[in-house]
Amino acid sequence: MDTEQIRAAERERTEAERSRQEQETLRQVQEATRGRAEAARSVAEEDRLALAKEVSATVATLTTLMERMEAVETMRRTSSSPFLGE
Repeated sequence: MDTEQIRAAERERTEAERSRQEQETLRQVQEATRGRAEAARSVAEEDRLALAKEVSATVATLTTLMERMEAVETMRRTSSSPFLGE
């Protein structure tokens, strides 16, 4: 093997190593990106569940309020008390 062939082989080896390192760096970046995306999905799911609970609690409160208002209206209609509007 002459000097030129040795240099060419060394350049190829160096280029192959550089390419391998670039691919490894890309793999690490992609893995980190997937990790951040998964964390964001988890946070979004937690937020969605918290919001669903809050909406359910609000609906329950409003339902109770409406039932009480209906009961008061029923009492008002069926009572002859002057304090209840008749």
